[in-house]
This record gives sequence, C-alpha cells and structure tokens, in this order.
Amino acid sequence: MDEVIRWGALACLLVGGTFSAWRTVWLRRRTSVNPITFGRSDSAHDYLGRVFRIVTAAVGILALVWMITPHAPAALGPLPLGNGARLLGLGLLLAATVWIAAAQVQMGRSWRIGVDPAPTALVTAGLFRISRNPVFVGMLGLLAGLFLVLPTAPTLALLAVGLVAFPVQVRLEEEHLLRLHGDLYERYRAGVRRWL
Repeated sequence: MDEVIRWGALACLLVGGTFSAWRTVWLRRRTSVNPITFGRSDSAHDYLGRVFRIVTAAVGILALVWMITPHAPAALGPLPLGNGARLLGLGLLLAATVWIAAAQVQMGRSWRIGVDPAPTALVTAGLFRISRNPVFVGMLGLLAGLFLVLPTAPTLALLAVGLVAFPVQVRLEEEHLLRLHGDLYERYRAGVRRWL
C-alpha cells in the first residue's frame, strides 16, 4: 500500500507541475504575454511571488527526494497518521491536480500567476461559478493532500505557509479585479464565494 500511495502522489505532483509549466509556455506563445507576473520589487505582491517560488521548489525537492529515497520521510520528522489518512490524501492530491488543471484551462488567455496590470477578461464560467479562486482552492488541496500522504514536519510547514500566503494573494488579486472590472466584478463577488 505504501508504494501505491507514494507513486500515486508522485504522479499527481509530476502531472500537475508539468501541466502548469506547459500552460505557462502555451499562453506565452499564443499571446506573447508572460503569465508569471511577479517581479523583484519590495512590494507585497512580489514578496508573495518569492514565497510561491520557495513553496514550489520545496514541493519539487521533497518529491524528488521521496522518489529517490522512499524512506527519507522517516528522517524528516514523521507525524503519526494512518493509512486511511494517507489514502484520503492521495484522493485529495488527485482531485486537486485535476481541479487546478481545469481551472487553468477555463481561464483561457486570462490565466496569470499573480496580478497582471494589463487588462484581462473576467472569467465567471465553469469552476468559477462555485469559487472566485478555484486555482488557489486546488493549491491548498494539493498542499493538504501532500501533507496527508507524506505527514512530516516539512509538509506541515508548507501547508501552513500556503494557508497564510494564499489568502493574502487572493485579496490582492480581488482588489485588482475590482479596480479593473468595477460593477461587473462586484456583482460576481456578491454571487460567488471566495473559496467554495
């Protein structure tokens, strides 16, 4: 069972990471716009960009270490969770991977990582009918699933960082969308919850 959970989780992380990278390249080639909008300034937005890069790199490094050395979690401060929680985590990882990919596709040419000062269309269809921020919902689900399948101090720390940083980024993006779309976004915001 451990090997099924391990390889299933690694497959989800690999597929999700590859898909997001492909979407970034696809959008850049189609629109000549870099969808990664974080810069290097001292603003809150760019600071969060650095946090997201660290979280992404940490997830990648953890996955690589876990793939190469299956027993490495024992050295990472294991936390006591049973196989039921680990299976739940695998299901959550799978659901989050599919959810994130679907939300990215549904955003079409408006998909960005961060706040883009250039105007983009307001997406309100698909998953955006049930969440104003489905990509972030999926990212939190991914971090929670990773913690459940690999219950260690580092994965708990990554989840904690996500629980603090993602809501801040969501609020920055929502303020931007309100400035950009005005009443249209206000009506959308009144009818759809921030998370679920």
